[in-house]
Amino acid sequence: MIGQAKQFIGFFLTVATLVGAIYGVITFIDFRINSKLNDPDVVRRIALAARPEMIIDYKGSVLIDRGAMDYIADLKVTQDPKYPLADTIVITPRRYMANPPLITSIDGAFFDASPERGPKLDWIIKLKYRSFSDEGPNRLRIEVIDR
Repeated sequence: MIGQAKQFIGFFLTVATLVGAIYGVITFIDFRINSKLNDPDVVRRIALAARPEMIIDYKGSVLIDRGAMDYIADLKVTQDPKYPLADTIVITPRRYMANPPLITSIDGAFFDASPERGPKLDWIIKLKYRSFSDEGPNRLRIEVIDR
């Protein structure tokens, strides 16, 4: 009878040790994940990979790059001769993009963007403005939606 009690206690202690070790490993992993997700650098890298975008001015100068230049090899902007506006944007991707990049105004200009395929991998996006600000910087956001 005492031998069976010792076996039961040994088995119980082994199971309790295994459960405690598994709980400790899970708690440690959760702690590491939470500490990484609270790290601003890691959050920034995730955001760049999840939604790469860039902001350009009407001349085609890159003002802010949030990961889009990893996907875009070249960017050419043709200006409207009368107004400080981008007329046509030619985007050369580093690799094939099935869908054109999304072009939006961040300064309140309203326009229709007409994307079409160019030579090789290029996307040619023609902008037809409905309204805009003469004095504003007329910046554009280019979001890579097909990676």
